[in-house]
Amino acid sequence: MGLESVPGLIAPYGEESSSREESRGGDFDVAAILVVAAIAIPNLLRSKVAANEASAVGTIRTVNVAQVTYEAAYPKRGFAPDLASLGPDPRQPGATSPDHANFINETLGNATCSGTAWCTKSGYQFRITAMCKLRSCKEYVVVATPVNANTGSRNFCSTSDGALHFKISPPLTAPVSVSECRSWASLP
Repeated sequence: MGLESVPGLIAPYGEESSSREESRGGDFDVAAILVVAAIAIPNLLRSKVAANEASAVGTIRTVNVAQVTYEAAYPKRGFAPDLASLGPDPRQPGATSPDHANFINETLGNATCSGTAWCTKSGYQFRITAMCKLRSCKEYVVVATPVNANTGSRNFCSTSDGALHFKISPPLTAPVSVSECRSWASLP
C-alpha cells in the first residue's frame, strides 16, 4: 500500500503592522516553525556570548600565568611588554628569548600582537599595556573587550595582582590603566 500525500500550499502576506501566512494541506505549519525559531535563536545567541566571555576570562588567566612565568625567567625585564613577547618566535619555533618567551600560543602571542595592536580570539580582542622604564616592566594590565556588541557585553581586565575585573559597557577602543582596571567590579 502506498501512502498518498496531499500537496501543501503556503501563502505569506503582509499587512500594515504584521506579516501573516496561510497554509492548506499537509502537516506543515510555518507558524509553528517561526515560533520555535523565535524562541531558539535568541537562546543560541546568548549561549554564544556566554561562551565568548568564558573564553576571554580563561585567556586572561592564561596571560597572567605567562606574565608571572616571564617575570621569573627574565627578572631584569620584569613583565612582558606585549602579547608577542609571551608568544613563540615565528622565525625559530621552539626557541625562547625575552622577545619571544613561548609561554602562550601563536593565536595571541604572534608577531602582530605587539605595541598598540589588539589581537582577536573567540569574539574578543586582547591587549597588554605594560609600565616600563629602561626595558624593565614592573606593572601591566591585560584587557579583553568584545569585538562587537554581539560577541559579548562585558569587558575584562587584570593586572600584576592577578585579580580579574569586569565592566558591562560597549567594546573598548583604548586600553585601560592599572588603576582604572582595579576600580572595576571584581570577578569571583
